[in-house]
Amino acid sequence: MVENMFFKAQIEVDATLEKAFDQVFGGGYTGERWRDTAMRGKLDNLWEKLHGQKKDDNGPKKKGNKQSDDAQDDDSNIQLNVQQFIDALKINNVNISADLAQNIFNQIDVNKDDSNIQLNVQQFIDALKINNVNISADLAQNIFNQIDVNKNGFITKAEMDQLLTKLDALDFGNITDLANNPEMLNLCMTKKVMDCLLSDEGLQFVETEFLAHLTTSIEFNDPEAFTYLNKLGDRDIGWEERIFAMTQLNKGIESGKYDGILRDDNLLRQLLFGIAAQLLDENQNVQSKAVEILPNLLDECFNKANLNVVYEHLPEILDNLFLILDNPKCKMSHDNVRFGIDEIIDNIINTQHPVAALQLAKIFAGKCDLENVNNADTRNYGLQCLSKIMFSLDSPYLEFDVKQVMAPKVDPAKLPKEGDPYREWLDTATSHQPGPSVRYMNQNAGNQSQQERKHRSGSANELVLGYGKSAYGSGNQESEEQGDDDQKEQKEQALEDKQLTEYTSEEIGTEFVDAVSNGLSSAMMDPNRRNKIHAFKTNNILNQLQPEFSKNLDGESKRRYDQWQSGDQKPYSPMVQDKPLPSFKKIDPKLVAMNTTTKQKVNFKPSLPDI
Repeated sequence: MVENMFFKAQIEVDATLEKAFDQVFGGGYTGERWRDTAMRGKLDNLWEKLHGQKKDDNGPKKKGNKQSDDAQDDDSNIQLNVQQFIDALKINNVNISADLAQNIFNQIDVNKDDSNIQLNVQQFIDALKINNVNISADLAQNIFNQIDVNKNGFITKAEMDQLLTKLDALDFGNITDLANNPEMLNLCMTKKVMDCLLSDEGLQFVETEFLAHLTTSIEFNDPEAFTYLNKLGDRDIGWEERIFAMTQLNKGIESGKYDGILRDDNLLRQLLFGIAAQLLDENQNVQSKAVEILPNLLDECFNKANLNVVYEHLPEILDNLFLILDNPKCKMSHDNVRFGIDEIIDNIINTQHPVAALQLAKIFAGKCDLENVNNADTRNYGLQCLSKIMFSLDSPYLEFDVKQVMAPKVDPAKLPKEGDPYREWLDTATSHQPGPSVRYMNQNAGNQSQQERKHRSGSANELVLGYGKSAYGSGNQESEEQGDDDQKEQKEQALEDKQLTEYTSEEIGTEFVDAVSNGLSSAMMDPNRRNKIHAFKTNNILNQLQPEFSKNLDGESKRRYDQWQSGDQKPYSPMVQDKPLPSFKKIDPKLVAMNTTTKQKVNFKPSLPDI
């Protein structure tokens, strides 16, 4: 720390002081040392190159007295005009434009009167580049226009002074809203650029990073948005007002006006919790509006918000959507819910969020289980959603013809193409790669900016193997069964302690395979025959791509699958009539004689009460 402070203060550290620092602080300092002769030596080299009269210390010197020799060696009084300066640059192979050369010459000529100098926009941009202020041409033009008060296409020192006076008068510490105040945003950007120009530390200005920092460091304070959020969590509010609040929040987030909600974790939790609550509202209109805006809202959250918070609420949101599907009273909303879930799947897969896709697989696998979902059609839709993650939304392998006993043969042309995001998960499920590829994992790593949904393929790091026996197969089954159970429990506990965003590609791949096999195992045990056969056929499709896939099923499910595949399973024929009841003899009442004897004894003795 002290050695770094000496460098910033431009205090020379010679060999003796450097040795003393090493003794006191233990050495190991890797920073820079300030040398008094460092800049002077650079100045001499530059100047000698400019005027083209570099001294040859080893060459012969002209004879004469000492005073004349010193006069010849002293070049401090040599002067160059602008044309000589440009010629010197050309001699030294420095090919730049005349305007840029003039700009540099003006900065070197400190004795000039610069009050009347004018700069056009190109000279202004060149001056920024010289001072390591790298910004876009649009931003440079914007700042130039702010300085150019007279609007004559040139800026002067007096106009620059006016702008600095305006910047000094503003209170940048109390900025509350930049989304609806472009003038203030421009002034903030201008002040940052001016700070970089005035800095002696050679600050680098990166426009995109500054904008991101500026927008995140300003506290979101919009009373209207807070009112809408509070209405989502208040059941006493009328249904019309809650619909209006959801509509306005969706518009504000989509336009960027309410992006502050997505940047604040607490407000984001309030938003997602409120939308999840509206999904289960008794009023069908409220429910339909929540289902309508949910896919777009989640898409914005995945692109702009803290992903850990989104992952935290995603299971609850999908659980509520399946509760709607499982409720026959909400049949009017079933089609909208299915469309909304399909959009969520497509958005997550195409924007390439691997952890979110893993969450989807786990949730859909749970919806295949009878313990979690009552309705057979809803369980079947859960299995279809699980398949959609691997095969895409329009795959022919999502539903099967009930008249066909066996599964269809896989046509490679009908599978997702190489480089498609859906293909990543199909290859992961069939163990043709251990997990999502490097390209897929890095697509959104550390990047919260808007992502295009269109997949950009092409990467040398992608791992794609041929179909057949997997290079990442289970190996020796007996050795795996005799593995150390304690080690397995430790790995599972370590995974549970990890945040979802910290999962590696292999860990995501392992859990995804487990989720798919668990979902299929549950569906194979379904009492509904259609769901059971659907699971058998889906497993057969995956088995055609990876013959070892069935080994991931649990014991009873695998036994049933093998029985179905071998044809030993008893065929089901709904056209067979029920067996008739056995015939029985009717009893003839004429052959039955009945004798009845009735005897009544009455013994009544009246009595008076004892008073």
